[in-house]
Amino acid sequence: TELLESGPPLIIAAPGLEKMGKDLAKKLGSASQDIAAVDWDSFPSGDPNIRFRWQDVQGQHVVFLFDTVDRSKLFEQLALLQQLQGFPLPDSDDSPRKWKTYAQEGRY
Repeated sequence: TELLESGPPLIIAAPGLEKMGKDLAKKLGSASQDIAAVDWDSFPSGDPNIRFRWQDVQGQHVVFLFDTVDRSKLFEQLALLQQLQGFPLPDSDDSPRKWKTYAQEGRY
């Protein structure tokens, strides 16, 4: 319940799970009843080129619907999961500085 007290979480759905993500967003009380926009693109080499708006994720609780049945996008999902777990974002106090201090000070 603590999760919902801070507002509905941001829903990210793997390819093929978008409808489930929208249904979940609706049940959790999301005003837009929408899911986060993720571009599941690939480079010409076939390597994942996953893109998302980090501003949408910053400061949000995230529910990631990860598809373990369809293995065709497993690597792409792992790449996004790694980005979400280890993507420190600078806070506004650090913006004017050339050398960022937010990660060392734990402010992100």
